[in-house]
Amino acid sequence: MIFRYGGKGGNANRFPTKEDCEEAITDCAQEVEEDICKMLLDVGYGGSHFELFGYDKGARMCKKFLYGGEGGNRNAFETLQQCEEASMNCSTIEEEEDICQMPLEEGYGEVDFWLYGYDKNARICKQFLYGGVGGNRNAFQTLQQCVEASKDCPQIGMSCLGANSLFVCAYSSRRCSF
Repeated sequence: MIFRYGGKGGNANRFPTKEDCEEAITDCAQEVEEDICKMLLDVGYGGSHFELFGYDKGARMCKKFLYGGEGGNRNAFETLQQCEEASMNCSTIEEEEDICQMPLEEGYGEVDFWLYGYDKNARICKQFLYGGVGGNRNAFQTLQQCVEASKDCPQIGMSCLGANSLFVCAYSSRRCSF
């Protein structure tokens, strides 16, 4: 990214040519690849509005966001292709948490759109408003995707009644027990 350096203060993250900059960043490319899978999209601060791309771990894909010009983190790329190359192994990282236990996370951001997620209290897939950044894996573009992903989660109508006894449907085992 080209910026104007005023000549006072600053840090070592400035180079006379694009080539010098690219040469300096080759050493940290592997580090970025490993870390961005867990990083949030950080819009930073400042009065600028640079269109960048970052890996959204909740949506498990690269998304466009507006960067303020200062702060932020390494989960910021000039092109979608750069982001996708750096995050190509992120979707294969196993998530320890089961979506049956995940909350519906609205995330944050300035672009609201409707997604579907499994509501563990209501035991159904519900539509919710997503802010465009953050969130978790319990977020699907269609109701069908949500239903498919939550097919092993307790559902409304799942009977946990036995011979004159009320059983409890345990989320962790997805089985009825006393």
